[in-house]
Amino acid sequence: PSIWIASVTFASVFFACDSNDTENTEMPLRRLELNVSGNAQVSSQVKDLWSQDLTEGLKLTEGPNARWRFRIVIDSNDAEISEQGAVIQSDGAGQHTIHARTPTGASNGLYSVLIRYGIVYGHPRETFIPNAEPSPLTLTRERIEPDFLWRGFHEHTQHPIPMSVLGLEAGAQNLENAKAYIRWLARNRQNVLTFHFLNTVDQATWAPHMAQLVDYAHLFGVKVGVVVGFVDQQQNAFRLVRPSETNEPENDQIIRRLTPILNTGLDWIGFQIGSSEFTKPDDQQVLGWLNHTVAFLANAYPQVKPFAWIHITCGLYGDNGESFFHLPLQADERLASFVHTTMFYTLSDPAPVYDCEDFTHQLEYFEQGHNNRELIYFPETAWWLGFDNNVPLATPIVGPSRFQDITKIKNDFSVTGHVTFTTGREWTYWMYDHYLTRVTWDSRLDWSSYLSSIAPIYGRASSQSLTLLNEWTERQLTDLYETNPEIYFYLSGELPQDEVGERVGITARRPKRSFHSILDLDEASYEKWLREDLALLDEIAEVSEAMVDELPLPGASDTNWYHELFTTYQISALRAQHALSLYSAVQAVRNNDEATALAHLNKARLQTSLARAFITQQERRYRYGPDILTERRNSLTTYPYGYLHETSTGYFWTRRDDQLAQFINTYFHPPPESWGDAQGNTYAASSDGLTVVTPNNPLIGTLLQGLMPALLFRIDTVAFNCWLGVDQNENGVPDSGSLEHFTLTNANSELAGRLNPFSINVVDDGGQNLGILNVFEADFTFNLETESVVNLTGNIDPNNLAGIVTGFGIEV
Repeated sequence: PSIWIASVTFASVFFACDSNDTENTEMPLRRLELNVSGNAQVSSQVKDLWSQDLTEGLKLTEGPNARWRFRIVIDSNDAEISEQGAVIQSDGAGQHTIHARTPTGASNGLYSVLIRYGIVYGHPRETFIPNAEPSPLTLTRERIEPDFLWRGFHEHTQHPIPMSVLGLEAGAQNLENAKAYIRWLARNRQNVLTFHFLNTVDQATWAPHMAQLVDYAHLFGVKVGVVVGFVDQQQNAFRLVRPSETNEPENDQIIRRLTPILNTGLDWIGFQIGSSEFTKPDDQQVLGWLNHTVAFLANAYPQVKPFAWIHITCGLYGDNGESFFHLPLQADERLASFVHTTMFYTLSDPAPVYDCEDFTHQLEYFEQGHNNRELIYFPETAWWLGFDNNVPLATPIVGPSRFQDITKIKNDFSVTGHVTFTTGREWTYWMYDHYLTRVTWDSRLDWSSYLSSIAPIYGRASSQSLTLLNEWTERQLTDLYETNPEIYFYLSGELPQDEVGERVGITARRPKRSFHSILDLDEASYEKWLREDLALLDEIAEVSEAMVDELPLPGASDTNWYHELFTTYQISALRAQHALSLYSAVQAVRNNDEATALAHLNKARLQTSLARAFITQQERRYRYGPDILTERRNSLTTYPYGYLHETSTGYFWTRRDDQLAQFINTYFHPPPESWGDAQGNTYAASSDGLTVVTPNNPLIGTLLQGLMPALLFRIDTVAFNCWLGVDQNENGVPDSGSLEHFTLTNANSELAGRLNPFSINVVDDGGQNLGILNVFEADFTFNLETESVVNLTGNIDPNNLAGIVTGFGIEV
């Protein structure tokens, strides 16, 4: 029997449209008839959403006697139509028919029609609806099918993004906002949502919260999953194996901790197999955990899809000499793979991050895995952490990068899905995610065609906006893939952890080139830097400024989408100018011209002020409130604030300004550095050989190695005196004020002495103080007759260390 959902004249309703659309909301709508029939059950929530989106989205305005009709026929026995596909027809007079095999297919068919009517479901909390009544479509029995079986997003909730609140913290409002996200997925014909599960989650309150969300997602055909770690120690990851807490067998720990998570009704469960992105457990342990868990799931939760996160890191090798993160190729074939790439980079172009030159090793994984296990491509649209969207920087290069990869994997491998790693959607980053909802459905849709399809969201500035987006994209493709891939690091921001990581050779992403390093270049290298880096920064700054100057100033009648675009690209142009000012100051320092250096510093500070003014202006247009996006809060992540907090404070701008100011001052007005009256022979020690004895923790060892500066010793073997100095700038002379004295004893042919405590100022690359690290009962022993000159053993208070490094996003 037919179910008549609506056969009345609907009252006008304002639905998440642009602010300037409100004048149309009092106009009467045409009459709508929505008829759903067939042998499949369709929930009332789904029917209500269809009805709402038809009436509000089409925004029809002719007389009440005219009628638009949507007829949906669902026949579960129709073998000619896939579960997610549909056949749609429109007669050009407002009569539409959608044939489907399932409610999900019917939904995909309906939203395929609405998208063709120009509706842009751009953001979970904002939809663009054209002002004018559309002309009825003419479609002659068109069959629609998605190009990927699985399409959706991994919300990276290890970062303090909206979903780290909505998906991990129980509460009525959070649940409603999470449901709105599910509806956004359905409207965009997506069917996957995953996120990271954290060890800080209150499982007692979270479990019923998640069960409700999963049930709601299933109404719309959306699969939900979480990612956990076995022994992952990064960013509050939930760990299944915790040997320090219990003597319980590891496999038993895994099942005990996994079961309550799965009992919420989840469809997918993912595994991070490293102990961090750069460290690993034993290979055979990992394979044992994976195989045991897959077998358990097949028996107890056969509906749950297990998958391994195939991380990108180069330089971390397994026992067989291959990439450690490719170890799942040896695991149970029922284990699917999420094959990852990071940032905007592609599978084949230069990608100088994560110790890599490019990501072609992930193509090798596709090659080896595509005949024996399910493969899902898992790229990013934003990385956060100062790299892109919280600087903020516009990176439309994401669009053609994702299109290039999709074309490659569709042509060459058996890949069933495309799930996108995302970290926030403000500052036009919704656009990259929204593009992927379109191209994962129809892989022929290139970036330029997509931009043309959404251009109306920019209103009167649609033509100029489209030109800007296309030109900026082409410029980034040339600059970042062809001319100089490392130029991007001058534009992005960085955290202290990036600089510390670079000191020990562990770089998820490279920080900007340090100001000191420019002074250290020989003449030939310096001239090369001027030609290849500084000149390109100058060119990018000039070209980007010229591009944004073509945009009209936004006014009260312009859409929110245009205000955001204008502000984002103004700031991105300013960022290039800011980088140019900073390094022009460094050039002046090298030329021994303090006045010019200070003039460039003042110019950079002015550019920072302008950027912060734009940021303040745009914050009023954010789609979620400051309690989620910008303010400090008791986050379940390792970051005590929302993901745009550092954007709000201008941190990635002011930090560089302050580093430059200290750099200039130290160069032209250096503090006195000397040994004073200290007598004896001089010895040096670096942190290269530093080892953490207890606990055996590679992450802590890596951190300490990065935090420990070079040390200088002057030893008087006659009077048994030792003077210890810190040499942060590594010029062979103790830093001003760093000298400490202690007496030595002669025991077993070694000299020994103690400081309690030995206090170290931890500084970033610009000399900014990050905190004081105390080594208690610091015992120094010297054997001056061997190659090993000095040995230091001591104790580190973990709270002291945590106080320094948790500011980097490293968990306590």
